[in-house]
Amino acid sequence: MIYQLMEIGIKTASGFLPGPVSAAFNAIVDGVKESILTKRAEKWKQEVISRLEKLEMEYESLINNDAFATSLIKTSEIAIKTESDEKRAMLADALINTVVYNFDEAKTLTFLPLIEKYTILHIQIIKYLREDYKKERFTNNVIPTFMVLFKMRFNGIDEAYLKKAVKDLQNDYLVEEFKDDSKIEFWNTRFELLTKLGNDFYDYLKPRIGKE
Repeated sequence: MIYQLMEIGIKTASGFLPGPVSAAFNAIVDGVKESILTKRAEKWKQEVISRLEKLEMEYESLINNDAFATSLIKTSEIAIKTESDEKRAMLADALINTVVYNFDEAKTLTFLPLIEKYTILHIQIIKYLREDYKKERFTNNVIPTFMVLFKMRFNGIDEAYLKKAVKDLQNDYLVEEFKDDSKIEFWNTRFELLTKLGNDFYDYLKPRIGKE
């Protein structure tokens, strides 16, 4: 699928280029296909195989599993497009979770486009809000605002990029809306920042093979 789409794009672009330039362009793309994309495909295969080997189920049951087939096609497309090994690992976890925890096609088609467009920072924010946010403790009764807390926990990330990532997650209804200068509640229960959709997204990506 990826190669077919690529060929269409190449042919369209090449039609507008002078002969010698078009030939050079095609040679470069062919080289990319042989070197980079082949390596990505191999890395993706190994990520999936390493998880399948730990599953206690017959491979035949996967072949006839519609949800697994849909997820395999979609995750494979994204895995070959991305240069991130970390994102490939997340995609492999999502693929296995589709089978083991019966995530339906609706969730697969909702969440995979988000994985494709999100940076690792987006995913790290989701993970932080689910795993560590409510464990935060501060001294001297100093209660930081949400954005001050994010800047503390994601030290070194440009504030503009951090705000953009948070806003993206809010626009996709994974994180609750809040004002940058809102202070964190510290009483019996802390304000929940992940939405129901955000928690489902976390569960969809959570590494489980060998973890439980």
